[in-house]
Amino acid sequence: RTMCDRHDHFVYACDLGTDEILTYTLDHKTGGLTPASPKSSHVPAGGGPRHFALSPSGHFAYVNNEMTSSVTSFKVDGRSGALSEIQTISTLPVGGAPHNSTAELLIHPSGKWLYCSNRGHDSIAVYACGHDGRLSLVEIAPARVTEPRGFAIDPTGRWLVVGGQNSNDLTSQAIDPNTGKLSPTGHRVKLSKPVCVVFTNPENQ
Repeated sequence: RTMCDRHDHFVYACDLGTDEILTYTLDHKTGGLTPASPKSSHVPAGGGPRHFALSPSGHFAYVNNEMTSSVTSFKVDGRSGALSEIQTISTLPVGGAPHNSTAELLIHPSGKWLYCSNRGHDSIAVYACGHDGRLSLVEIAPARVTEPRGFAIDPTGRWLVVGGQNSNDLTSQAIDPNTGKLSPTGHRVKLSKPVCVVFTNPENQ
């Protein structure tokens, strides 16, 4: 996933093959991109960065590592766009899963929690986001679908909707406003191989 910082000064892109987060400066007049200085940051070797998420403050960034089932947190330099690694934390319980890769990564609208889906373990790791950018595990909740490749959090921050690519369905979970934990709502819709979930505002269409 490619993402701009909150001031649209920098654009970040994950390169799974090189274990890099590439950083570009954005030209507001032309829309062109130029490699920043430094031009990239790294996750631990072999991680395979997949998706990028910024905290609402813009001070911290998070990347899920597809190959090693982990999340790396970074401090963001607002002037240069540079990322400095803070921590890498597993998305799996002790013992893990024999065949797993991470998929979606999203931060809660409040900035309090971070969510990452596990394909193979079929779960969603929930972390609390500290004021220093460090993550602490809250829970690893069942995704309640098979192959949770994509999910979305609604704009109110009350609901998480996850798609099961191999179970051919969508299901919703409630987000606890105090802890960020997930609980099933019992609602489920059959849908052929959903891989991406996006909320839209009909009033803006």
